[in-house]
Amino acid sequence: MSEPTKAELDAARTLFNRRHKSAEPDYADDLAAANDAANDAANDAANDAAREFTAERAKSNGHGHKRQSNSTEHIEIWTPQPVEIEHLMREPPPRPAFVIDGLLPPGLVFLAGRPKQGKSLLALGMALGIATGLTFWGREVRKGRVLYLDLESSGWRVYERVTKTGIDVPTGLTFFFEWHRGNRQALIDLLDERPDVRLIVIDIWRKFSLPLPRSLDPYEHEQNELAWLSKLGADRGITVLCVGHTVKNPSSDNDVFAGVGGSSAITGNSDAVMLLRREGESERVLYTQGRDLGEASYRLRLDDRLCFHCLGDASLHASEAELRYLVAIADGCRMPSELASRFGISRQAVHQMINRLRDSGYLALPGGIPSLTPIARQMVEASL
Repeated sequence: MSEPTKAELDAARTLFNRRHKSAEPDYADDLAAANDAANDAANDAANDAAREFTAERAKSNGHGHKRQSNSTEHIEIWTPQPVEIEHLMREPPPRPAFVIDGLLPPGLVFLAGRPKQGKSLLALGMALGIATGLTFWGREVRKGRVLYLDLESSGWRVYERVTKTGIDVPTGLTFFFEWHRGNRQALIDLLDERPDVRLIVIDIWRKFSLPLPRSLDPYEHEQNELAWLSKLGADRGITVLCVGHTVKNPSSDNDVFAGVGGSSAITGNSDAVMLLRREGESERVLYTQGRDLGEASYRLRLDDRLCFHCLGDASLHASEAELRYLVAIADGCRMPSELASRFGISRQAVHQMINRLRDSGYLALPGGIPSLTPIARQMVEASL
């Protein structure tokens, strides 16, 4: 119960004094004071009801706040459901289907990269593939509706990007260009109204999640937000693709995913993590890891239509700079002096690149003269 205000205490003292001044109480004054007290009680009740209504609305948005109470809190009685191993092996549950085979599992996928690296173009390419039902990088897709929360862009930019791709406009791709941060219920309502959704793209994650409350640390906050999205995707058999940034100075040079921005809750709660890194003017490397993906890396090339093409396993494919050397050697520039003259660089730089290409298995050096290996010849032929 709330403490009485100063005005309420003054009214109570006045009533008490009037009742004790004489043997005959002043019933008119008593009645007026009683009415005032009743009005105060009604106002208190209305305020309590308003607070309860606000709390319920906050809970409906997925973010309620517990009210302090002197009463004992209700403790839920819950019994865990055991699953015996013999039953599990006899009747195995169905394996969740990927939205893009071998690339987008159901649940939460976090795509990170530095600004202007092409994260949004990659996400848009995936969205178009799923909405149209066309294969993506030669992989089968589960055709369905896509909800794209494009919170850093605008309608005209999306129009220009889709027009430039030359892809026939699909009917199952819905965009949202603004969102009230932390509003979970709105997303649930959209999914309930559109049961054919296969992919949700949230670009960018920071403009979707609830702002960090003062009472929580960043890890706990991101843990709550991302765990909810992961469960949402898993329960409905869809992919929630969140787009985020990377940090400037990763904590580890050996772990590429240490560059993912935010706390470790992001990599810990995501069913798969992707990191896009620029290598050259038009090439990128996409690093992936996940519970059902393992670790992989793909070399991508961005064409003039703003579409990414997968060139294959990044560990087995030369970079743009390496490919220039391989093409030059295939053209007959095999001596270091010839390569230095062609590229306008020092012989020392040429020797460093030759050693790098040899270590990668792209060059052999019979008699000290560079010669392409079979895999290098294939890459040169594919690039021409």
